[in-house]
This record gives sequence, structure tokens and C-alpha cells, in this order.
Amino acid sequence: MECYYQYSNSLKEKRPPLKRGQLKWQIAKTLSNLMVPGGDVDQGDKPIAGPERLVNRMTSIMTA
Repeated sequence: MECYYQYSNSLKEKRPPLKRGQLKWQIAKTLSNLMVPGGDVDQGDKPIAGPERLVNRMTSIMTA
């Protein structure tokens, strides 16, 4: 008795290659979506996102 099976890769949808800079953009977008906002840092009225927020958080930790 012979068993036949299909490879899952053969049925995978083929996509065109990413353009220059798109991979970095997707990684940055994914990482920013994974960041959980912290409630222990007083940021005033304006929320800060991205690297600026990380720098402020590190500064507050180092001065405490």
C-alpha cells in the first residue's frame, strides 16, 4: 500500500518580493504594535511614542 501526500509549500500563495525598506518598515510597525503603554511615567497631556518614549523612560529609571 502506497501513501501519497501533498507538500504544504506547493499550495502556498506566492507573493512578489518586498521593495527596498519595506521589510524594516513592517518590522518597526509590528514592534510598535507590540509595545504596551506604561502608566508609571508622567508624560503630561501629550502621549509620546517610539524611541523618544524609550529615552524618557530610561532617563526616569536612571535618575530614580
